[in-house]
Amino acid sequence: MKQRIAHPSYNFVQVSAMSTKKNQLQSWIGLYAIVLCPVLLYTIIVFAMAIFHGYYYTAIIISLYITIILYGLAAYTYYSINYTFNPARQLIVFPKIGLRKPYWTWLIYYVLEMQTLMFVICKVLSFVLFKGILWMFADVGLDIRVYLIALLAAILSHSMLIAALLRFEKSNLRFTNSLPVSNSKKTLYTLLSLVTLFLPELLLYSFTANFSAGFILSGIFFATAGLLTMFMILYLLDDNMENYLKFLFIFAILSMFSILSHQFLIFSLLILIGSLIYHRYLYDHSKL
Repeated sequence: MKQRIAHPSYNFVQVSAMSTKKNQLQSWIGLYAIVLCPVLLYTIIVFAMAIFHGYYYTAIIISLYITIILYGLAAYTYYSINYTFNPARQLIVFPKIGLRKPYWTWLIYYVLEMQTLMFVICKVLSFVLFKGILWMFADVGLDIRVYLIALLAAILSHSMLIAALLRFEKSNLRFTNSLPVSNSKKTLYTLLSLVTLFLPELLLYSFTANFSAGFILSGIFFATAGLLTMFMILYLLDDNMENYLKFLFIFAILSMFSILSHQFLIFSLLILIGSLIYHRYLYDHSKL
């Protein structure tokens, strides 16, 4: 919705700022209720079942949850339209350390210093999804498929952060195309940046998997292949977010099938090889 509103053809939406706050919020709540109609229908069914079976606490929580979702989306849209002139404020100010920063750490410093809020949101969402899936299948036991599905959810939660990294690389690191940096080094630097940003999830994954060597190696390989694939697909789509979201859906479905059928290593190897080949193509044509 934010991307659509920011499009020039939707500039007429800015006129809604002339209306009262109450009217604007009611309008946005109505719009999001239509967009989330399938979710609302499912919520009504669950709410009715909770009341019928006497789970009143569950019914109250569901009502509060969907209310917070609708009002939160409406309030966020309201403030993004009415207060676009406010300068962005950095939540966390990191001390300026006078040390040489290796090339592969530039993306990491950019995220920590300029995309702090997005980084924090990604980590919170990633943790919630990862632990939520493990709790959902707590009765299954130590099954690598459950842990990889949870890891997949954590990977997908970093999609917007990866998009921000790509924009920074395209706008600020173009000059590196003229530097004598080999393709293998560039690939290694990209992998180091992505894996370092994803390191908290890998540590959590290893801890919950009781530090099983097979689980850890499989998870690292799967996560590395998935993150690099998402990064390179954005290059292929020329940062088209609409097509990128479609790709994420297809990627999630294929990954789920490969995990459930115990073919995740072959799937990870295939997408990793494809990403490396495309990375080489971009490098040879000075597009990386």
